[in-house]
Amino acid sequence: MPGRGRLQLAAAAALAALAALALGGAACAGGSSPEGSRAASGGETTTTYTNTDHRFSITYDTMLTQGQPKDDRATGAAFSVAFVDTAGPKAGAAYANGVQVSVFELARAVKPSEVRGLRAQVEALVDERVAKLTAAEVTEPPSPTTVNGTPGFTVSYTFTRDGVAVSAVSTFLFSGTDEYEVTGQASQADWKTLWPTLEAAMGSFTVL
Repeated sequence: MPGRGRLQLAAAAALAALAALALGGAACAGGSSPEGSRAASGGETTTTYTNTDHRFSITYDTMLTQGQPKDDRATGAAFSVAFVDTAGPKAGAAYANGVQVSVFELARAVKPSEVRGLRAQVEALVDERVAKLTAAEVTEPPSPTTVNGTPGFTVSYTFTRDGVAVSAVSTFLFSGTDEYEVTGQASQADWKTLWPTLEAAMGSFTVL
């Protein structure tokens, strides 16, 4: 992996702590800040979060609540933000249901033509991280994907944390010197109901 020996998601976004999504305080509706901005999109049921500093946007259902954007450099991420189902179950002190975006900075730019060559490294990292989760299993190994023009890999897995069984999908996307990790997860009891909402948000993710 160019310039980085990890593929973990920050605190609640990836295979290192996929078990729960940290809300960290709700953001204000509307307005903008150095961390990003929120704006109504496509009617009354979705909101688009745009972050110009880290060059991405994501549109999510308003049933999800945006958490406080944060610098996660202590865990390896330059930035992360979560959109969580506050009515759903908690795994410990954090929420089990939602979507999180984490941004990692690479030591050098990755060309689109190089991304497929990272597959073995992604697979090794996924195996390493899943081994650290409780009752974890990779249900669909990393496979190539492209999300709105940005290439990467997607992986599906299950695990248990604090008695909550969780299903999750993580997408690892590469653009220049940035790697974006987008995770959608929910308790297995809520998975069938919430997955269309999570999938729509993940599918809307766009590198600007």
